[in-house]
Amino acid sequence: MSELDFLVKPHLITSLALDIAKLLAHGAPMPQDLDVAPLLENWNLGMTRRAPALTGIVSGHPKIEDGTLHSSELMIIDPSRRWARTLSRFYLLGAKAP
Repeated sequence: MSELDFLVKPHLITSLALDIAKLLAHGAPMPQDLDVAPLLENWNLGMTRRAPALTGIVSGHPKIEDGTLHSSELMIIDPSRRWARTLSRFYLLGAKAP
């Protein structure tokens, strides 16, 4: 993803806004959203594309092969409940990197 994906892919902003509305209404992601979320192991917070992002080892991502990931911009994270929402999708959080 480039720094300007939200301009050329407005569906990312629409999807994010809908997910934030559901989070505000329910206090947590909907189960069906997390059922399809990729798993991010050995994760950490980083800076990618001049914004906070996630790094780690991903599995089950619908668009990239399992392996090292630098996510799109991080929007919301709840490490205690083991999920995060980036510009493009939810992630399940496995073990954090030491």
